[in-house]
Amino acid sequence: MFERFTKIKDALSLYANDNKIESIFPEEWRVIECCLELLKPFEEATHEMSSSQALISSVIPIIQMHLKKLDDYLAKTSETDPIRLAASNLKTQFSSLEDNNLFAIATYLDPRYKHKFFKPVTEEKIKDAILKIVNDPVSTGSPESSPSWETSKRRRLEDALDPEPGISDLDENPLNWWKVNQSELKILSEIARRFLSSPPASVPSEQLFSGAGLIYDPLRKRLEPEKAAKLLFIKYNSPIFKFDY
Repeated sequence: MFERFTKIKDALSLYANDNKIESIFPEEWRVIECCLELLKPFEEATHEMSSSQALISSVIPIIQMHLKKLDDYLAKTSETDPIRLAASNLKTQFSSLEDNNLFAIATYLDPRYKHKFFKPVTEEKIKDAILKIVNDPVSTGSPESSPSWETSKRRRLEDALDPEPGISDLDENPLNWWKVNQSELKILSEIARRFLSSPPASVPSEQLFSGAGLIYDPLRKRLEPEKAAKLLFIKYNSPIFKFDY
């Protein structure tokens, strides 16, 4: 809305003047411009995280980059900036996301990011959380082990967690990397698949619901659920095979 306002600024001023409507004051235009500068990166991040190919492991890196932009914005603005408080509130809102194990472990197990976005203390906490999952007999299917065996396993897992990321291209799917290295990192690859498969948003599933609403209509309301599911599957997976229809 604000973007559209700035594009038709002159037309809005003329329309307001011709129809005796109170015009937008210069200081209000300044607020709109500040809002655009502040919120544009968040809009771009929202679109990126709403993609069906997005992984939950990208949330913390994107948030970290936005927090840096917020710091830069706050550093260059004055105390009288109209939306300085909004920028400070946004920074507070997103600053504690790395404390969430779901996001933190997924990011740490993504070979594109690994420990780049974590402090050493946070990294140790993430390692402990991963080792706790590995030592859980319910999740691994292994029996309880002796303390010496646990120490040995911890050392081996830490050695596996220490190497630098194996992916330099951010567009590459990290699950493919884990598939290639599955034989060497069997336990970690199982955990990685569990966490990296989580989507960052519910947008793709909501799109499926919308697609189902387009399939069912008053003239096709007796369509069997199994056939509707197949139609949805074909619609959303045909681009993988570059099928042109």
